[in-house]
Amino acid sequence: MGNSGAMAESSITNILIIKPGAIGDLLQMTPVIRALHKKLPQARISIMVGNAASIDLFRHHPLVHEVIVFDKRGEHRSFPALFKLWRRLRDQKYDLVLNYQRSNLMAWFLASAAFPCRVLVYNKARGRTVHAVVNHLETLAPLDIDLTHVEQRLEFFLGEEESCMPVNSSESKALMGKKSLR
Repeated sequence: MGNSGAMAESSITNILIIKPGAIGDLLQMTPVIRALHKKLPQARISIMVGNAASIDLFRHHPLVHEVIVFDKRGEHRSFPALFKLWRRLRDQKYDLVLNYQRSNLMAWFLASAAFPCRVLVYNKARGRTVHAVVNHLETLAPLDIDLTHVEQRLEFFLGEEESCMPVNSSESKALMGKKSLR
């Protein structure tokens, strides 16, 4: 596309996405992850989620290098624990941070661990109707990503242990004859 204001692709090799949100909000990030990987295939992509239960959403995602937990109500509620996470992020030397939690001061504190780096900030659509996935993707505009060609489907990758869950015989009988949605 040739946008002269676009960030130099070769300088972006380590990306942090900050999105400590609910499960549905996190799944809406999968098109963002795909678009980033397509534009920057050499880059490591890490995502920060809001609790340990959210780790499984990205544990088996082939494009996510690391899932980091920021549990502000639990493990990271004390300043020493929060600072320990900040130092861990600092050691990663991120080139690009995408902050999808722009109103959370602790998320900004954690984003500061990557400074100096480029930071893209999510801006919620106001005064117009737009799907959340499209709105999340709009944050990538400075990377010169053509959003009209980004696949917007959501993804969830199961590990081998989750995809082979046994069903006991009473559950199996209860499910027989039931319609399933596909």
